[in-house]
Amino acid sequence: MKNNYIKFILFLGVLFVIDFSIGSISNLIIDRQTSGTIGLINKAILDKSNILILGSSRAQNHYNSRIISEKTKHTVFNAGIGGQGNFAAYAILKERLQKNNPHIVVLDLAPNIILDLKQFEKLTTFYPLTNKYKSFDSIVTLNPNHKSFLMYSKAYKYNSTAFDFFYNFISPNNFNDGFTAIDGKISKIQIDDELKNENSIISKKELEMIYLQLSYVNKMKLLCLKKNIEFVSIISPCFLESLKNKKTRELIKNYLDKHNIILHDFSVDKSFTYKQNLFKDLLHLNKKGSDVYSDKVASVIQMK
Repeated sequence: MKNNYIKFILFLGVLFVIDFSIGSISNLIIDRQTSGTIGLINKAILDKSNILILGSSRAQNHYNSRIISEKTKHTVFNAGIGGQGNFAAYAILKERLQKNNPHIVVLDLAPNIILDLKQFEKLTTFYPLTNKYKSFDSIVTLNPNHKSFLMYSKAYKYNSTAFDFFYNFISPNNFNDGFTAIDGKISKIQIDDELKNENSIISKKELEMIYLQLSYVNKMKLLCLKKNIEFVSIISPCFLESLKNKKTRELIKNYLDKHNIILHDFSVDKSFTYKQNLFKDLLHLNKKGSDVYSDKVASVIQMK
């Protein structure tokens, strides 16, 4: 019996050493990561540009940093992250403000992401950053399925980062300004599919997600207010607006009005709606569309 206890203790010891070693090595790699989501976040937090753009893929693909920089005469960094909403934007902004302050923060609000119920599970992407950036530690716990005890494992946090680590070695990317242009033109098939599968009902859980994410818009505005930073909230163009997105947009506008947050709404701007040559798909502008849109955004910022 005594031998079994000794073997068990040795087994736990080996597990601890392996866990600690994997976690320590991974932590060093995280600091040097220049590709993928983690690389972009590292760059965004250390960046010193005067204009910081936050949001989802609609931020990443719609705001051409070069055009905005040329027109406003300010340096620009685009920290938009595909699929991620206001939780991630808040964590990036809070960490960035601990390093240096931009003059202007532009937050792109995507209605389809604001009501996305997968936002909670997507927060696992940020597990590797919870040691390095405390603001990410605070948002990952929003997930109702978050298991805090698992975070004591040094290796567990890095379960989803193996591909990013590998890709970083073969294709490092220094994210010069964060903007990613996309090519292509929306097809009639994409449009027909959207109209055929349209669902206009906002569920109770989606409504809760909308208001939770909007509360983080207010948190970002207050962070900027304390630092005397201009905060600009925008909804960028879409090819056509689904009924659900329209309802979500109305909820966004009502919430922001109540909290004295100005919203610039380009979602149904006639310069873009139904212009097939400006869109890659129903929600994303292509390179040509992003250039036209970025010129308009720069004008909005200049008017401040």
